Formats: sequence, C-alpha cells, structure tokens
Amino acid sequence: MSSLTRREFLATASTAAGAALAAAGPLAGARTAARQRPNFLFIVSDQMRADALAVSGNPFTVTPNLDALAHSGVRFSNAYCAQALCTPSRGAFLSGVYPHISGLDQNLYNVPDALADPDLKLKPVWPQLLREAGYYTGYIGKWHLGDRDPGIFDEWSGYNSLRPHWTGERDKSQYQSDIETQEAIRFLEAKRTSPFLLMLSYYPPHKPYDPPMADEQIYRDKKVAHPDYWGGVTAIDRELGRVLAKLKETGQEQNTFVIFIADHGDTFGMRLGSNDKTVCYDDSAKIPFLLRWPNGFPGGLVYTGGVCTLDLMPTILEAAGLPVPTRAQGKSHLSEIQQKNLGWKAPVFLENITQNKIDGAYAVERAVRTETHKLILRDHPRDEFYNLVDDPSESKDLIAEPALKPRVRELAKLMQDWGQKTGDSVAIKLASRYA
Repeated sequence: MSSLTRREFLATASTAAGAALAAAGPLAGARTAARQRPNFLFIVSDQMRADALAVSGNPFTVTPNLDALAHSGVRFSNAYCAQALCTPSRGAFLSGVYPHISGLDQNLYNVPDALADPDLKLKPVWPQLLREAGYYTGYIGKWHLGDRDPGIFDEWSGYNSLRPHWTGERDKSQYQSDIETQEAIRFLEAKRTSPFLLMLSYYPPHKPYDPPMADEQIYRDKKVAHPDYWGGVTAIDRELGRVLAKLKETGQEQNTFVIFIADHGDTFGMRLGSNDKTVCYDDSAKIPFLLRWPNGFPGGLVYTGGVCTLDLMPTILEAAGLPVPTRAQGKSHLSEIQQKNLGWKAPVFLENITQNKIDGAYAVERAVRTETHKLILRDHPRDEFYNLVDDPSESKDLIAEPALKPRVRELAKLMQDWGQKTGDSVAIKLASRYA
C-alpha cells in the first residue's frame, strides 16, 4: 500500500468510525471508543506443551505468570496448531490458512523470505494488515520464515532459527531470552500514540534444553523427568512476567490484547514417528493458548471448545475492526468469549509429516479431533482412534474395536467433508478408507 493510499484509508476509516459512534449515541459511542483499536502483544514460545502450565493441571511446574495471565483472561483448554513443526505452524497462524493451502509444510533454512517466495501462498498475513491499517509494528526473536527482514514490521529484530540460547557459556553469559525481553521492554516504554503490535518470539524450551541452571534445579530437586525442558518453561514464564509488568507500568495494560501461544508441543521421543514433534498426538499438536483484553472481554474464563491457531487471524482482525481475508480458514472467537459461549462447536483438523519413519517410511498424517474422540489417519495402514474422555493420554488405540466402527466412520466422514471444503486431496483419500 502506498503512503498516499494508506493515509486515505486511515482518513476514511476514521470518518466512518466517527459517524457510526455518533449514530449510536454518546453512551454507546464511549463504550465502543474504549474498545477501538487495541494494542496487540503477541508472545510465542517454541515447543511448549499444552500441559506445561500449572493452571492447566500440571502438579510440578512453576509458572506463576502464565497462570496469572490465564486467570485474568481466557485459557483455551483444547487448542491445537495446524501442523506441529516450527515453520509450517508459524506460516499457518500468520496467514490463517492450512499448510496444504500455503504449500509450506517443512522447516525452512537458507531461504531469504518465505513471504516473498512465489512457490508459497502465505500472503496476506495479519501483521501486514495491521501495519497497513496504521499500527506501529515490531518483531523480536525467532522467526523461522526466512533469513532476512520480511519488510512488514516497522522495527525488526528477528532471526530465522538455530540461534543458541546463550551468547556464550551457559550461566556465564547472557540468556538470549533475557536480551529479547529487554528489547520488548524498550519497545513498550516508547508509549506511542498510535496503536502497536509487538510480536515477541522466544526460542525456549526448544532443544537444546539448557535453561538457567537455577530453573533446571527446581525440577531436579523434585526428581521430575526432563528437568532441563521444564526449566526452560519456568525461564520463559519469568520473561513473560517482566514484559507484562512493564505493560502495566506504562499504563497500556487495559487496552492491550495479549496473546500467548506455542508453535507446537514436545513428545520427548515417546510417540510413534516423533523425536519431539511433528505428529498429531496431543503431546505434539496441543498447545497453551491464552488471550487477555481487559477492555474487550471478561477474564477468568476457560474455553473448553476446540480451537486452532488459524483462528488467531480472524480473532485479531475483528478486535482491530478490520475485515478478514476471504481465504482465511479459521474463525473468530471474540463474540463467543464476550458472550461466555465457551463450549465445543466444531471439530479441529490437523496435518503432519512424521519426523521419523513408521514401518519403514515417513508418514503423512491427517487427524480430526472432536469433543470426545480423535481419529489419526496415515498414508499407509497404521491408523489410530482414541476416546479422549476415557483416555486423555492417548494410550489405548481403539481403531480395531468392532463396536466403534460407526464412530470411526463418523469422524472419517467429517475429515472427508473437510478435505473437500479445503481442497485437501490427502484428507479425502485417507478418509475414504472408512467414510
């Protein structure tokens, strides 16, 4: 968008908003004005499991700041990434479309800019749309969509991936996440008059698991498996707390829409086809997902319905008062939160390519998750079916149970319909075995 076009757009939007407020009356206008154009603080942790938060029921993790954010906002207890791998997940939650639509289903290295790649269909992405609508935008931390500045942020301090968690020796140099937190604090201290979007992307608890030793020691003392991983979770919790404290100190807390998610989870090598991710089991595909906007919706809520990170684009754009691109495949949950309509409404669909071979070959996966069950289908005969009410840890595969064939067929039909709706030939083919 040229500078002239952008000015014209903002002037038109301002005039239209003013006319709407005047027509609604002074009281309604005051309420609407208070909710207009929130700031956005979008925080991503890499490879953090959905069960990493104490507020989610974890009996041993130390996550006071994440817990406080959940209690003051909305916690989504059944949230999933579209594909449980860094680059595809990020491409999906930024573009609002599934990886099979964008073409981005693998991690990227030594690539200048995924957004500019003519072989990928990622644009538009919602940070770009916010900037074009007058938001001042900044990015800090892991990007994993190319080696260079994509040109959609006013301030850029990103990198692709594989940066060490420490600037030198562990515990004797600076922790990279601490550096990124300091950059975020400087951004928030600027107190700009225009609304802002700040995206802050932390690398931990992603491998290598090497958090500050004091954080790791918490879990060693508790004799918890993978203490180095959980130490990274607590380290990120502390960094989050510092950023949120600065947001409050600068007086921007009430009208800032805070989002916290992970790009995917971690299986600890305990799942078929996975070293640590890239599969449709909850360990890998289910993520923490927290929203808070004091001026926009109530806090202290738990949204139990299924959601996908594709839903972020329409939710964010609706909160900003901006149109949602017609190609976006997610759904805004803003009105549901405001109305406290927090239950299941529709199934969630997942896609993956396994990290390890299964029966001698890498497998392409599709999955559908309903309120009670999950069906995982693969491009060779190794499908799985779980009752998540009785078996939330997905430990008892029921695909061969004769009595459950009608239920399997029901979920396969959901997947088949979804594949037809979204143009996913893989889902259609896999689901045809049962549907």
